[in-house]
Amino acid sequence: MRLRALVPLAALGVFILTADTCNLSGGAPAGSTSTPGGTITVASGQRMKDTNGESVTVTATITKALDPSGFETVTPGQKCVGVTVAVVNGASSEWIFPLSEISIVDANGQKYTSDNGLVTCLSSSTIDTLVAGGHASGNVYFEVPSAGALDVNWTPSDLSGQVFQTPLG
Repeated sequence: MRLRALVPLAALGVFILTADTCNLSGGAPAGSTSTPGGTITVASGQRMKDTNGESVTVTATITKALDPSGFETVTPGQKCVGVTVAVVNGASSEWIFPLSEISIVDANGQKYTSDNGLVTCLSSSTIDTLVAGGHASGNVYFEVPSAGALDVNWTPSDLSGQVFQTPLG
């Protein structure tokens, strides 16, 4: 009798684990070309557009991104960089926290998210929500390796599994 009760719970656990990790693909190591898994490489200044109509364009790279009033110092071998992005919501519903979908990936495939919590780099912009048809621009900052190829990754949160990347110049 106990075994029957445990089987549905185990199946539920597998479902939760699968659902929780299904959109963590993250793309390919920086400097690589598009992969069969669905990573699309787009040049800086060109629009990355998801099938639901949301789009992100990397419009500038910010190399002087260290916060002069920061409480922390940059880890040796690391630097602060930022990107300016334009986001457009061509979808029919609201887009929540679009800038949280932006990350940097290095040549080893390590993913870096915004540095807001570390107070080392400048503070990233915040865009809470874009309504359908809305657009905005913002800056996102990261602490990343000081050497090697870096790509800006956009992983849309719509569970499509699509990943876009733009090489940092």
